[in-house]
Amino acid sequence: MTVLIVGSRPPTFSRAVGRLGIEYDVVYDPVETLRAPEVMPRRVHWLPYVSAPESVLELPDLDRYDGVVSFVEFGVTSAALVASVCGLPGTPVDAVLRTKNKYLMRKALGRAGLAQPAFGMVGHDEPKPEHYPLVVKPVDGTASSGVRLVAAATELKVIPPGRTMMWESHLEGPQYTVEGLAGAEGHRALAITGKVVSGPPHFIVHEHETPADVDPATARLITDYAAACLAALGVRHAATHTEIALHHGEPMLIETHTRPASDRVPYLTQLTTGWDQCELALAEVSTTGLRASAHPVTNPFARTIHFTPYDSDRAALADPGWLADYPEVVFHDVSRIFANRSATHDSRGGYDPRWASVVLAGPDRDALRETGERIRARAR
Repeated sequence: MTVLIVGSRPPTFSRAVGRLGIEYDVVYDPVETLRAPEVMPRRVHWLPYVSAPESVLELPDLDRYDGVVSFVEFGVTSAALVASVCGLPGTPVDAVLRTKNKYLMRKALGRAGLAQPAFGMVGHDEPKPEHYPLVVKPVDGTASSGVRLVAAATELKVIPPGRTMMWESHLEGPQYTVEGLAGAEGHRALAITGKVVSGPPHFIVHEHETPADVDPATARLITDYAAACLAALGVRHAATHTEIALHHGEPMLIETHTRPASDRVPYLTQLTTGWDQCELALAEVSTTGLRASAHPVTNPFARTIHFTPYDSDRAALADPGWLADYPEVVFHDVSRIFANRSATHDSRGGYDPRWASVVLAGPDRDALRETGERIRARAR
């Protein structure tokens, strides 16, 4: 079996293709950096798929692939186009567009009668007084890029021009993500992850915890709602990452994606459930009947801690050898710490201020939380 991959591969990709016994070709955009994975591709193609998703259709012998998939936000449209043209399993192009454009997403969910906040387009739809405070965001944004809280109409009128923006009523309450797989017959939830978000003005995700600390009834409420949203959007044949707020006890969608999450969330899922979303997605888009199998569960609980210039010291994280003092640490990444500006980060400017992350895993949820607090204190 040979699969076409559009864009970068997740950390577990090499192991996944080895377990499934597949070959692959990869498409890179000229703005990307070539990586050297353990399992090398047959061919590497360079096409501007980020700015021109249809450019991937120029590849020769497209009809010889047994599947196509992308694990990055900018590549899912190209993958959907190839699947549509070649008759391969994949999320339909219109469904991908609904997940990537938050305004289209809201309109589709509204037609399906699903609960969601009040919303509209900045400059076109006037919010009512009861809709405030608002969250204003780019219709095509990701990772809290360009998000801001607006408390009054006077603030809404001075938002600078540029990206197309929409507003939504601010969702209060705890936030969760559902990591799963959308098959032809419905959605399979693999894990629910709890999120710790900084709130205004930056709306930065500080921590993820898997599994989320919720009772079975709440877990079912969240996963059933996620499945209903994905069905309304037409998502199928894809790994899924769905962000939900429990607003006064009622689940409401923040956003969803036809790819695995970033922030090492798929790693938390695999540690605690045994399922690798990358492997599941590769099997789901194949036309040769491949089936993924579960890995051993490493630990029942896992947690990721993200650091930013607002809450950590560059010097403390630049030499992370002291993390060896904590046996719960199973992974850390400080590669971005010198690439990011230290004091001027603001998610409203369109970039992610998180410059380091640490993954913890262990048998006790409370112990992991305490270890995370000790690591945070030491990184300040």
